[in-house]
Amino acid sequence: MCEGTAIMLGRVGSTSRTRTPRWVVFGTRQPGFTLVELLVAVGIVALLAGIVLSIAVGARRAGKRATCANQMKQIATALVMYRDRYGEYPPILEVRSHGSADNMLVTWQEVMLGEGVDARLFQCPSFRGDLASVRGQTYEYQIGPSTSPTPGAGDPDAVRYLAAVREWARRERVLLVCKHHWEGRVLVAREDLSVQAEDWPDFRR
Repeated sequence: MCEGTAIMLGRVGSTSRTRTPRWVVFGTRQPGFTLVELLVAVGIVALLAGIVLSIAVGARRAGKRATCANQMKQIATALVMYRDRYGEYPPILEVRSHGSADNMLVTWQEVMLGEGVDARLFQCPSFRGDLASVRGQTYEYQIGPSTSPTPGAGDPDAVRYLAAVREWARRERVLLVCKHHWEGRVLVAREDLSVQAEDWPDFRR
């Protein structure tokens, strides 16, 4: 009797330990991400971030270029009004005998400040630096007369280069040039108040 009971209990114990089917273990999806899925997600996020960043940088560059062109047009308009009023454009650099030594050389920017032009217009928005004075301007102006000694008089190459630039400016009626290389080109403001990107001529040939 005891032996039969022991056999029965053994059988009962063996039947109570059921085995989980293999398809349940391997067929059920576990929570979380696999390493491959995580790497794919990170790659997609990085790609999207790069696209958004490039668009933002391009939009910022386009905004600065538009601001630069608008500033150049305002200065060009003031230069044309000056010419209509006085019969010629302001001098590039003028030597005045009165005043202190610092005031003897008068730049065209200082002349235009006297005509009511805002000093902040003389700095390109892409110029990295402080505009300490109007002589630290970032736009090149070569169409006006110059009553001062030619800059770089001790360097024949510099003299020839500036002479070529002035001849080109007067021939093409170019008032201002921004040489901050917008995509490898320069912004040019002409006498008709148009502002456009152009290739900078090679004046050293």
